[in-house]
Amino acid sequence: DPQLKEKNNKAILISVQHAPMDEVKDALNAHYLAIINWLKMGNAGIINAIGIESIEHLKQTKYPKQAYALGKNL
Repeated sequence: DPQLKEKNNKAILISVQHAPMDEVKDALNAHYLAIINWLKMGNAGIINAIGIESIEHLKQTKYPKQAYALGKNL
């Protein structure tokens, strides 16, 4: 959408993955950065929650607080 490129938009990436593989995280981050670059958006942050086994496990990590702080700072 050309109108997206005309605005001063920001984007964030929050991802969750079970396997602790940097190749997956790195590929996802590169794709995200390419898309927001093409859309001329600013990167407001990236959170990659890695090694997460379940929602219960995720809730016990630092990631929910990081996501909240990131969203609050938008």
